[in-house]
Amino acid sequence: MTADDPDDSPLARISALVVTPWSHPAPPAGVDLDATWQIPAGEIRIPHHNRTLREIHAARERNNVRVTAEDRAAETTTEILACPACQCQELQIWGRWGHPADMVCSSCGHGWRPYADSPEWGVLAMKHSICRAVEVGAVEVAEPGRHPQHGDT
Repeated sequence: MTADDPDDSPLARISALVVTPWSHPAPPAGVDLDATWQIPAGEIRIPHHNRTLREIHAARERNNVRVTAEDRAAETTTEILACPACQCQELQIWGRWGHPADMVCSSCGHGWRPYADSPEWGVLAMKHSICRAVEVGAVEVAEPGRHPQHGDT
């Protein structure tokens, strides 16, 4: 990202400071937890927090050196998740309650797990996605047996 990119502006970085809680949400009432969910997510933005900058700013504050809002905003940048096969940014989230979420491209149908080294994050992402989909009424259950293959297929 460049400084001219609106997604890298201080305002975008400040808005990305809101962190999803790392607690497991309770399942929504009346929801079939064995169903495979197909949630249209559109564009998915992932915040990245720079711990080194955060530590530098904290040290500066401890020594009474001024840290501006823009300095704090620089601690976080956002990434827009894109399909590794076609670079499309219109994505769906597929999965079941208690299982890691799979990302599926709305354009080419490619499926993958962008956090393969952190399955716990994937389980939390799926639970939060199902809760949010139920909350806003964007619920769609995939046909039985129909689930994208993840990996390089």
